[in-house]
Amino acid sequence: MASKTPSKTSAEKDYAMTLYLYSGMTQQEIAERVKVSENTLTAWKKEGDWETLKGARTATKPQLIKDFYQQITLIKEGAVDEQGQRRAMSYKETQAVLMITKSIKALDATLSADLYVQVLEEFVRWQYEASPDVAQQFLPWMDRFMKGKFAELSK
Repeated sequence: MASKTPSKTSAEKDYAMTLYLYSGMTQQEIAERVKVSENTLTAWKKEGDWETLKGARTATKPQLIKDFYQQITLIKEGAVDEQGQRRAMSYKETQAVLMITKSIKALDATLSADLYVQVLEEFVRWQYEASPDVAQQFLPWMDRFMKGKFAELSK
């Protein structure tokens, strides 16, 4: 069997990544569609950190902020004395609330990864409708951009 050219393999990988991130298909279905083995698809997924990219699509800023506020509520509700009466928060509880509040403020101060992913996802869908070939060429650049943003935002 003849080996695949690097450009053909790259195009297959980009197509597989697009399907993985946006289609909701199983890995088996994607492998069949792209005509590669599931082992190859798994290797590409690991190599390109596709799980992080997919996770960024679901970990939205509003959801993270909601989760933070729920944590604050739980801390405040836990501030009770032996008789079950509300008491002032301890130093440790106050510090936890302060850290969570700073996290919320940091989320509000920057564009988050989910926003970048949402905008680029919308653009890629539009581009696929207009010109699938151009969309395929754009994917590696989008991937590089997002990896840089993930690194920048995780500092």
